[in-house]
Amino acid sequence: GNITGIIEEIGLRSTRIRRLDRTVVHVPNSSLVSISLENISENDRRRYNRTLYLSLSSSADQVRLLLQQLRALLVGHPRLLDIATRARFENIERDAYVISINAYVDSADYDVYLAVAEDLNLRILGILEECDIKLALPEQRILLQQDEAQPAEKKAEASAHIDRLEQDSRLAFPDFTEAEKASLRGQLDYPERGHR
Repeated sequence: GNITGIIEEIGLRSTRIRRLDRTVVHVPNSSLVSISLENISENDRRRYNRTLYLSLSSSADQVRLLLQQLRALLVGHPRLLDIATRARFENIERDAYVISINAYVDSADYDVYLAVAEDLNLRILGILEECDIKLALPEQRILLQQDEAQPAEKKAEASAHIDRLEQDSRLAFPDFTEAEKASLRGQLDYPERGHR
């Protein structure tokens, strides 16, 4: 099976591995020959990869606005590397719109990664609130009350915002221009200030 842990000793016949739950496992060296090992201490960065499942009640312009703001967040965050950074409307499923988010944190340290991931998660929640987009309910839930209708003014507000961006040729589809990316880099403070 899969074992995750720290190699403590490599002996003549077996290797001692301390698992994350602090138990010790002895693995015969003969079985290590036939498997691939991943050395996470050799990482120079950590991948931030999230999937958002949006409620189908979200309008197309709300989704566009969300993508615009997610891309600005990923480009502007000072702890994210400028490689393979993306926020994409990946799929339309039966019960959700699927948004995939990918970025790399500029540290191999897991605690730093967790702090940056937490910061990104909180900022994404703020963006979802700002766009008035709800996450989709998991498929196995049974909803016994009627879903409250989204306020029409929020949908109109998102549409007006997208219209203004289109008129000013600033709508980042399919992506920001290099000049826009350059102007966004370093614009966000980390850790984020001014929020509870």
